[in-house]
Amino acid sequence: GSFSSMAGWSTLTLTSARGTQKVREFKMASRDNDVGETDLIMRMEEPADMRGNGFLVRGREGDDDRYIYVPALGRSSRIVGSGRGGSFMSSEFSYEDIGSPELDEWDWTLVDVVQVEGHACQVVEATPATDKIKKDTGYSKVRYYVDEALLVSRKAEYWDKAGVHFKTMTVAAIETLGSGTPFATDMRMTHLASGRTSRMLMRDL
Repeated sequence: GSFSSMAGWSTLTLTSARGTQKVREFKMASRDNDVGETDLIMRMEEPADMRGNGFLVRGREGDDDRYIYVPALGRSSRIVGSGRGGSFMSSEFSYEDIGSPELDEWDWTLVDVVQVEGHACQVVEATPATDKIKKDTGYSKVRYYVDEALLVSRKAEYWDKAGVHFKTMTVAAIETLGSGTPFATDMRMTHLASGRTSRMLMRDL
C-alpha cells in the first residue's frame, strides 16, 4: 500500500573529483494530495548561510510544478519546464531526479532481467515521449533497474541529449517505512566524465 504522508531529514553530500566535500542538511516532508500525486517540500537547515532555501514539488495530473525559494530574494520562483534538467543545489541530481518521473511523459520498455547486488531486477528503459521532454529534462534515455520483489529502483543510468551515458545512480539502502512501504534511503549519483558524486541520505523518516 502507499503511504499518505512522510517527514524526516535528508543529507546531501557533494564530493569533487579531488575529494573535497560540501554538506547540505534538509528537513523534508511529503504527502499524497487530492489528485493522487505527491507533494514534496525540502527546506535547508545547514550550512547556516543557506538556511531557509527551499524546494517544493507540487504534484498534479499531467505535470508537476517545481518551485525554489531563496530567502535573500524573499520570494519563490517556479522552475519552468526547460529548467527541469538543471542542477539541484549544485549536485549531480537534477530537479527532474527529485521525485518520481511522470509516467505518461516517457515510453517504457522492458529490456532485460539482471542481478544487482544479488537482487533480481527488471531493466526498464524510458525514452522521452516528445522532443520537448527530451529537451526539458536533458535525457535521451534512462534505464531503471527495478527490484522485482520491492518495486524500487536499485540503480539508474542516464543518457544525455547527445546519446552519451553520462551519469549513474546507485542505491545503497532500501528501508521499509512504518506503512510497510519500501523506500530508497541512500542514493549516490556519479557524473562519469568529471568523477563528481552526490549522495542523498535520508534518516528519521
